Amino acid sequence: MPKTRFGPHFGITIGGTSLAYCYIRKNACSAWKRLFINESPHDFSQFHPPLALAFMKKFHKLRSSDAIQSHDRQVLVVRDPVERYISAFLYLFVARYRNPTPRIEELVTTKFENKFEDITFDIVLDRQLPRVGRKTLNSHFWPQTWHIANTIYSDVIPLNSLHDSMVGLVGKGISDVYFQQKTNSTSAQVGYRDECAANIPISELYNRLRETQQYPTKECFSDSGRQKIISEAYFDDVRLFETCRQYYATSKSVPLSLDFR
Repeated sequence: MPKTRFGPHFGITIGGTSLAYCYIRKNACSAWKRLFINESPHDFSQFHPPLALAFMKKFHKLRSSDAIQSHDRQVLVVRDPVERYISAFLYLFVARYRNPTPRIEELVTTKFENKFEDITFDIVLDRQLPRVGRKTLNSHFWPQTWHIANTIYSDVIPLNSLHDSMVGLVGKGISDVYFQQKTNSTSAQVGYRDECAANIPISELYNRLRETQQYPTKECFSDSGRQKIISEAYFDDVRLFETCRQYYATSKSVPLSLDFR
């Protein structure tokens, strides 16, 4: 049965090639937002309030599978779901500890029994998995497969290959500007090992981040069965990512195309 709901998709033309892009949080979405606001024919500097996603929704949103398919290329960026989940936690609860998003504040107030400063990774893991449903699950934790439309994606790209893959779509110059350096990345600051990290309150993780400019390593949050919990909860994402990873392990020149109709 065709999907009646899918995530935001946006269209833009770069160097004569029209691209339809599937917007998925924590999958290089900050780099894509920079591309849209800088390469759009519309003037972002005149847009108020100056919010990139609102700008993209007004001028670039694709509202149907047919609109997506009408573009020359359809881009879907995928990421290891365990790595993505941990990155979402670090961004939402640690990096933004002093400035949480309104939706996170509402979520904690209505769905968590803990004070905000006392929240830990394990508490989030217990309350933010797909089983709780769309209304309760923060969109940063939505499965990647929830975003996919009923269409053919011409370019299904693993996050770690994004720069090289985009060279073939938009040229080296554009790809270097937007995809060579990570934007709004938590992985760039991962450094220290602490076996107890998943049970350390976010207030303490934030204080350590300020002092050291580092987060605990990914393994600190995925050990002790947590990787299995996340992988099982995001089974379809795991399958999609593994398909992509295996394909690019053997093929570098031809992009992976997948049909989700």
